[in-house]
Amino acid sequence: MDNNIKINSIDVEITEELRVYINKKLKRIKKFIDFNDPSVSADIRLIKDSKGQSTGKFYRVELSIMTAGKKYGVNASGNSPYQAIDQVKDLIFRKISEHKDKKQNLFKKGGAKIKSFLKKFNK
Repeated sequence: MDNNIKINSIDVEITEELRVYINKKLKRIKKFIDFNDPSVSADIRLIKDSKGQSTGKFYRVELSIMTAGKKYGVNASGNSPYQAIDQVKDLIFRKISEHKDKKQNLFKKGGAKIKSFLKKFNK
């Protein structure tokens, strides 16, 4: 999974502990996206934000996941890099699951239309 994930930082040191934490949080997404697929990639940017002094949120995380047919992108801010990573994980999970639900609903609607069409011939 690590091969397709690129972690970049601006004014933040990426420790091994932080790298492990990011990979752990992204594992939840594996039920929707296969990171072993070479066409899938994830880019994570961890930024220490000097503008955050007015809002109290000093860290910003931007996450982009590219699959063969879709690109997902989210960003979030937090008081610590861990808090920002947690928020990004929740946002990307919600975005991906909404897309999956939409695809399933369209498939079900298509199946219902075919079923109603075929019922006309059975009468």
